[in-house]
Amino acid sequence: MEQLQTYFPKFQKSVSEAVDLSQNILLSENSPAKSEWLKKRRLQRTQLWNEFLVKTGTRTNAVNEDFTNEAKMMEKYYMDLEEKLKIADHKTKPINRTENGIGQSDKEVVNLDKVDIHPAATEEANSLDVRHRDEAQFDNLNNEDVTNSEIL
Repeated sequence: MEQLQTYFPKFQKSVSEAVDLSQNILLSENSPAKSEWLKKRRLQRTQLWNEFLVKTGTRTNAVNEDFTNEAKMMEKYYMDLEEKLKIADHKTKPINRTENGIGQSDKEVVNLDKVDIHPAATEEANSLDVRHRDEAQFDNLNNEDVTNSEIL
């Protein structure tokens, strides 16, 4: 009981201070000036949000349009390239290689010794020739009984 008499006045004083502070907060929140300020701030945030949405939408549309245009340009480029390759395939005739390096088509004879070829391209071509020759020899070993006429 003695402890109750010691702590009760302190507790009562703390509760009364809390009630006073709570009432002050309620009064300040219900004041017309605070409500008006909150409405203005809410309106400003809404306007900023709407501006953000408009800018984002505009940027998105611009990016989508640029992407679509680039995709169309690339598609046109590759369609034109494909068309050129088809035309080039019809115009060119294969050159038959012979042992001495001279090729022949229906109209012309090409002397490969007179053609200026970059050394790296020559090395690449030689390595491809060796690979094709080795593959052909390997195929011949595996298919000794099968001749070319049987394959075709």
